Amino acid sequence: MSFAEEAAWDDGLEATTGGFSRGTITATGAGAIAGAAYVTIEVELRNGSADPVDLNAVVATLMTGEEPVPAAPSYDVEGVSDLFGTLAPGETRTGTYAFQVDADTTAGTFYLDVDDDHGVAMFDGAFQ
Repeated sequence: MSFAEEAAWDDGLEATTGGFSRGTITATGAGAIAGAAYVTIEVELRNGSADPVDLNAVVATLMTGEEPVPAAPSYDVEGVSDLFGTLAPGETRTGTYAFQVDADTTAGTFYLDVDDDHGVAMFDGAFQ
């Protein structure tokens, strides 16, 4: 599905993506690659199920390139925040993930693995 579409699971959990931004890493801490380009992807989860959803094992992966390879996650970008905790029924939560990409990379495939109870959602297309 494209980044503009919504992923929906049978139990009522829904995910949307968007809120893309681009930038250059300026951090100089351990593991930071100052000067590397990045893209952020905002993820919103809404729990329309009757049960809480544990978000402590969420894995977000971005694949880019003609022969897709995983983009390295970046945690030294302002505004980045993983999804975590417990998502109660009826609650909505937003997380923002950053990935190092070539400055000219404008599209990719984003995988969102929420937990063992929900299949992996896949979004792809341009970062718009």
